[in-house]
Amino acid sequence: MAWRVESKKGKGKPIQDIESFQRHGPNCLSYHALFGGTRQPVIVAYLLPETLEDLHHLQAAFDCFKNRCPPILMADLNVDLYSPSPDLRTRQVADFLAANGMEDMLQHYHSRRRFRHQKTWYQKRYNPDGTLQTILRSRTDYIMTSSTLRHYFSNVQLVDPRIVHTDHYMIKATIKSAPRKAQQKYLQGRKKFPLPPIKPTSPTFTQADQLFMELKSYMPRPKQKTPTYGQTGCQTKLRPLSGSGVTLPRPTHTRRTIDWS
Repeated sequence: MAWRVESKKGKGKPIQDIESFQRHGPNCLSYHALFGGTRQPVIVAYLLPETLEDLHHLQAAFDCFKNRCPPILMADLNVDLYSPSPDLRTRQVADFLAANGMEDMLQHYHSRRRFRHQKTWYQKRYNPDGTLQTILRSRTDYIMTSSTLRHYFSNVQLVDPRIVHTDHYMIKATIKSAPRKAQQKYLQGRKKFPLPPIKPTSPTFTQADQLFMELKSYMPRPKQKTPTYGQTGCQTKLRPLSGSGVTLPRPTHTRRTIDWS
């Protein structure tokens, strides 16, 4: 898991924004994270442990950002890329990530002694008497990006989530960003209107939009009222003011004297 750590001052005002959500499959989505006008694409994915059928959905997400800023990949790949004896599935996933220029960010930072193994999944095995026998560990979760964006991170560490009971450790990534004033300036200067029309080819087109378009197709189109004019055009009716209690001011006449010499 990755998030932006905000300062204690001004917590009511947002320092980041998320836009352009796009779903590429049942276990893959992408969006843009905005930090003070800096647009960073992010891809979140999950690969099933039995098959690699979602790998083409992940490739479709990478294709959306081709020839642009390299994305940040946060994924549960269910493979251990650092296994000493990788199987066929592990080699296929490793070749896929290398072809897209992805690099593990956790390897660039010194981990604490407790998490020096850098394994994100564990399972405890117990003896029949209840004593701990062994702990199975593996690396399945990753935060990856291009090597050109390594300076974008200030720290990446493994953390034990104490509130949530799970068999995974959490990856905490601290990302550098612009100050709060830059984010406010970007939000104020961004054009919100006119909004582009939603079409079936739009990336944000959802099932709710499809149902709304079908509902609109069943509604009759309203007829426009045509204005009626007289034979001589628009005529203005004048009503006499006599007897209506309205007094008009008397006209004033100006006398001019002309002398001829």
